[in-house]
Amino acid sequence: MDSDIPENQPLEPAQGQGSNFLQTIQTYSDFTDSLSEAEREEFWIFGEQKATQLPNPPTLTRRWIEMNWQELSRQWYKSKGKTPPAQVSKWENDPRTRDWLAIIEETANPLQFIAGDSEKYEFVKWCRETKQFSWLREE
Repeated sequence: MDSDIPENQPLEPAQGQGSNFLQTIQTYSDFTDSLSEAEREEFWIFGEQKATQLPNPPTLTRRWIEMNWQELSRQWYKSKGKTPPAQVSKWENDPRTRDWLAIIEETANPLQFIAGDSEKYEFVKWCRETKQFSWLREE
């Protein structure tokens, strides 16, 4: 799912976000532990760059990153062309998955199914990455 904050719009400090972004990763510490050392460093650099783009950059950049890690991680994964782990989990458990997959299998035309809908685009992207389509599965 796309963030409500466009990629080029700077983030504002978090205020009770209550986001359900990562269902399996609940804390900032869990998130950073799930990354390799290189990914962790790359995420920090990404976060620091985002912080400097704010109208009033925070003086405690690392603290700001820790407070905004959920939105930053969404944007970071998007910038790398990857689907966030929570998005993968989302589609596995979404009640529409079976119906949407059946529609796409019937028409064999994922592009027609998407029709400009960003949520359906993310679903099709997940289907491709996880080889949900029958034509992608190895026999």
